[in-house]
Amino acid sequence: MSSSYKIDFREEMDEPWTVVVDGVMGGRSSGKITLEDDHLLFSGEVSLANNGGFSSMRAPWKAYDLSLYSTVTLRSRATGQSFYLTMQHHAEWYRPGHRLHYKKSDEWVTVTYPLADLQETRIGEATGQSIDADVLSQIKRMGIITGDKKACEFVIELDYIEFQ
Repeated sequence: MSSSYKIDFREEMDEPWTVVVDGVMGGRSSGKITLEDDHLLFSGEVSLANNGGFSSMRAPWKAYDLSLYSTVTLRSRATGQSFYLTMQHHAEWYRPGHRLHYKKSDEWVTVTYPLADLQETRIGEATGQSIDADVLSQIKRMGIITGDKKACEFVIELDYIEFQ
């Protein structure tokens, strides 16, 4: 395995990321992904109507073995909401996943977090457990999800996500 794994949104992606919103549960939030010249733009509106409250973008389903990496670096800027980086190691939505909260900045920032900071969640609720190397070796999907559960428009621009 190389010393890093980088998802560079400035390059052509083999498989596109997709939008998943609270409409899967009856909500009314929206989201749209646009590939700009030098970054990915994810924008939309979170609505609390009809028990809604989230919008997300997700990578394609595939095997991501991240067990040899200890950090994740994101270069981004965002407005309207804070966001979580999410990791799923099960295909079923009701099984535990992991997420890492990162704060928004309306200026381009590069921030590095330990992967050990990814916290286990079950249907959006924290369980108090952290991610371990076994789970990191079995990641099936990653994504970005809005984090404030407040009604507002949002924009996040991503340059890259890198695991080292």
